[in-house]
Amino acid sequence: MLDGLMRGVIDAPLNESGRWLAARGATANGVTLAGL
Repeated sequence: MLDGLMRGVIDAPLNESGRWLAARGATANGVTLAGL
């Protein structure tokens, strides 16, 4: 029920962060490993 509401709130910052990381050469696997 809250998924739709919260998605609108968090999508923009997450997308911006992802673009920033990708521009600096970070890969999805690298981000996953860093989170572990």
